[in-house]
Amino acid sequence: MWHTILGLASLATGVVAQTTGISTTYGGPEGSPPGDGNCAMMDWLKMSDQGYHVAVNVHQWDEGVHCGRCVEIQCVDPGCTSSSKAVAQITDMCPGCDFGDLDMALPVFKKVTGQETGRWKVAWKYVDCPVQGGVKVCAKSGSSAYWLAIQPANTVNGVKSMSINGASCPLFGGTAFYYRAQSLGPLSSTKVTMTSFSGDSITTTVSLEADKCTQISQQFAFNGGGGGSAPAPAPGPAPAPAPAPAPAPAPPSGPVPAPAASLQSRLMLPFSFVTNNNQAILEYYGGLYMMPNQYSNNYIWQYNSATQQIQSRSANGQCIDAYRGSDGNMYVHTWQCDGGNGNQKWVIADNKVKHAVHNNLCLDANPSNWDHSVKVWSCVDGNSNQMIGLAGTMEHVAITLRSQNVVLAANQDGSVSLRGPQGSFNQLPSDQGAMWTFDHANNMIRSESNAQCLDAYLGQNGGAVHTWACNAANGNQQFQYDPSSKTIRHLYYNNFCLDMDFGSGKLQLWQCHGGQSQQFAYER
Repeated sequence: MWHTILGLASLATGVVAQTTGISTTYGGPEGSPPGDGNCAMMDWLKMSDQGYHVAVNVHQWDEGVHCGRCVEIQCVDPGCTSSSKAVAQITDMCPGCDFGDLDMALPVFKKVTGQETGRWKVAWKYVDCPVQGGVKVCAKSGSSAYWLAIQPANTVNGVKSMSINGASCPLFGGTAFYYRAQSLGPLSSTKVTMTSFSGDSITTTVSLEADKCTQISQQFAFNGGGGGSAPAPAPGPAPAPAPAPAPAPAPPSGPVPAPAASLQSRLMLPFSFVTNNNQAILEYYGGLYMMPNQYSNNYIWQYNSATQQIQSRSANGQCIDAYRGSDGNMYVHTWQCDGGNGNQKWVIADNKVKHAVHNNLCLDANPSNWDHSVKVWSCVDGNSNQMIGLAGTMEHVAITLRSQNVVLAANQDGSVSLRGPQGSFNQLPSDQGAMWTFDHANNMIRSESNAQCLDAYLGQNGGAVHTWACNAANGNQQFQYDPSSKTIRHLYYNNFCLDMDFGSGKLQLWQCHGGQSQQFAYER
């Protein structure tokens, strides 16, 4: 899976009719499937099925707002053996590419450059997509009357802003191309207003169904592709905070927050690496790069303390591997995990990722690397490039009690439920009410549905648990997950844990005993 994704900066930033940059290719003969990219496309054009799709560079990604748009590409490099123009659809993001660069599926790369590999200078611009029929309005899996995310598809020149049920919507933040509703209602009568990059607007009321696309009769005007990069739409007004169930909790006095979980404990859970300049280390086609953390699988790692291996979540069955090249220099990539391979043994300690076999070799994240690559270099005390630790937070975590077939979910009124997953356990990432952010640095667990934190305000058996406005100084909200016992321990009310009352099915506090009712899994 080794893949080179180098880039060359070109042109000043801003909205331009044409951009130039370096083209590269990725995936197999057809490229990776169009729906597997960072856009998380639910529907795409026929050209993408034929390998005419591309990944835009991270600098022009703009939180994914250009997903589904079309670009016309032509090689301007004297080394190309083709001068043909080709139109392709944006379905992905290239984290290691510089401004202007495009990473292409092989069919369109061959059409444009006449080559099967290499780095060639191209010029490209946004153009109208060859769509058939009206715009498609797609509801993300897990959408309901209580949570809704919409992806527009089959558009002439993209959608740069959207309002749902009268309220403007923010994008997901770059992890996928969806607009998240700020005003909710029945899916069967959802009012949607979409504005294209050319300024054309469509308003319609549509009946939606989770994990499906509905085609409407309206389509944007054809006008040559619309504008270039545009800022992400401003978030709409936040919904009024839901009232908390009585009785209202009183923050206890006491020494809060408690110390963060130990490194040993954190390494037993999935984690992200963070560099000294607050970038996260990700895997991309076998290479290591540094970018702002998007908490997608590319940024998630797991440590095997027995074998000292660091396994990638995105590169299936591959581990970070440092090897000596034919030139005698040391390099790093991901490679098939092998517990007996000395190249894959690492020690994570003291804000360093140091090799356990190759003498004095450390991961090195130099922010001046033009391709954002992470390398290996001789360990030097005090070298900020080598100060790499674990990120303080982990997003998109499900808290499950599989023995009872339930997941912990937050409700909009501040209550919490232990209920079955929406769909199945395999579809947990789409169950928005069941997604939590673990703030390991501050010992807090925040709902990604209502933005409130788990809060237990009665330190007694049967004590109530709900969500409340997050406050790091509130001892009610101090929780820590113990991967050894699989318990979620309250840090202010000593020796109390989250517990399921099997009779009522409710979540409560109870003295820690480590039994089945307290065996919660941290699923990421």
